[in-house]
This record gives sequence, structure tokens and C-alpha cells, in this order.
Amino acid sequence: MHASREVLTEIERQDDDLCKWAKATSDFFVESDMAIQTYAKTLINTYRIPAKPDKGINGADGFVIALAACKSPNWIVVACENPGSAENPKIPYVCAHATPRIEVINFLQLIAKEGWKF
Repeated sequence: MHASREVLTEIERQDDDLCKWAKATSDFFVESDMAIQTYAKTLINTYRIPAKPDKGINGADGFVIALAACKSPNWIVVACENPGSAENPKIPYVCAHATPRIEVINFLQLIAKEGWKF
């Protein structure tokens, strides 16, 4: 499992336990190469709503999707949010409309898929 480096940048905005864990687990975060950056830019330009900054994908969202799309075979995105809509696209909506389609699961589905036991 990995996450985009841009996710770490967002996490670092808070000085909390998650931030401390993230900084200690730096190999979890993947740098965005040119292919990821180009794909993310296309997604952000397509699915961000500048007039409504709280609508559409923003922050690290485009990089999360681009990272999954640029890996072969495509990685699975874990997102715990509703899909949104054309008027307010969220990560699951964008993944469903990407070419090729990118699989999205939620955290509980990740636990089941990985066979984690608690």
C-alpha cells in the first residue's frame, strides 16, 4: 500500500498523531513523476470547480487518482466518501469516469480484501 506524496503534504498541516506516523513512515508515500503530474493536472482541470472551491476534487485528490491510474496494473483507490455527482465530483465519481476506470473501495472493504483480523 502506498499514497501520493501530496497526501503527506496535506497531513503535515496538522501536528497530530497521524502526522507523526506519516513522517515516520515516509516510504509509504510515493513521489509524483511526470506521468502522474500530467494525469493529475488533467483531472484537476476537468473536475475542480474554481468558483466553488469546496466542490469537486481538490488538494491531493487528483494525485491520489493519478497515482493509481499510472501504475500497471492500475492500483485500487481507498476513499471513504460518497461518489458525488457531475456538479460535485468526488474521488469515486472521478475514478468511475476515468479511462480506464479505476477501482475504488472504502476502508471496510480494504480490511476484508486484505484479510485483516482484529
